[in-house]
Amino acid sequence: MHSENAHRNDEWLALINEALHNWPAQHGFAMAKELAALCEQLAVMMRNVGHAQVEALLPQAASANPVENVHLDFVCGSTLLTLAEQEDDRFASAAASRLADALTLARRYVPAEVPAIKWQLCRAEHLVAMGRNAAAFSWAANTVEI
Repeated sequence: MHSENAHRNDEWLALINEALHNWPAQHGFAMAKELAALCEQLAVMMRNVGHAQVEALLPQAASANPVENVHLDFVCGSTLLTLAEQEDDRFASAAASRLADALTLARRYVPAEVPAIKWQLCRAEHLVAMGRNAAAFSWAANTVEI
């Protein structure tokens, strides 16, 4: 891994770890505000990295603790959603996948987080659907002869 990418990866992991450490103390609006700030910071740092690199550099949920996996997938999915909304809607499907994973685990291990995760997942799935509709409309417009 290139040293600049390794440094970025370390920065991302430090931000994510700080958010995960503070997570149990956060509830409701405070949690949403911290998550939004974290996602915005991560999105700013990722803007200069290629699409494939972003997904590869975000940490995967592989902890033995399912609650940590929920939080990590939620943070990463929300960050990808922020990037999809601001930069490139190709991140929307990756965001939806990470958020769906978080929701699956949250239903069993962290039911209090389910509404927030569902909201983010709904937004990601909406972006995916809008992208598909735009692509289908573009294709249809290019194939219709007048």
